[in-house]
Amino acid sequence: MAGGMSDGTGAQVGPGGVSRRDAALSVLASPRVRGQRVAILLVATCVLGLYDLALTILFSTSVGMVEMNPLARVIMRVYDSAWMLAAWKLLTMGLSAWIIWRVRERRIGEFAAWTAFLVLVWLCLHWVGFIGEAAEFASEYHVLQTADEQRYVVMGAE
Repeated sequence: MAGGMSDGTGAQVGPGGVSRRDAALSVLASPRVRGQRVAILLVATCVLGLYDLALTILFSTSVGMVEMNPLARVIMRVYDSAWMLAAWKLLTMGLSAWIIWRVRERRIGEFAAWTAFLVLVWLCLHWVGFIGEAAEFASEYHVLQTADEQRYVVMGAE
């Protein structure tokens, strides 16, 4: 057979009796390649995290918003500062990325990177939906501001 031998199932077998598919999967599962995937996922996750931060600051310093993250809500209420919120978000993003980076060549590191990335994708899709509906609910913001809704926050613009 031209181009290599067959293992009886029709799969091409290379040197050492390893099929090309198994060899390719072995390369993809290697720590070096896994580390590269994790690096790409971490960069993408950080970009999405910055998008989330920018929109959080934009809405919380203008019309206000319902903040579902209780830690961010405390930072926003206690400090009333976009700078403090940004510092907290950047610190937690950096710490999380550093932890994942330290285990990037292991399966748990890749799992953590994919999980963080998918959570941020979901969050950004939520923002897209929220922005699309925000104009329709402009009158609702006033109701939320005057009601005792604990999750609703408005920060002073700095």
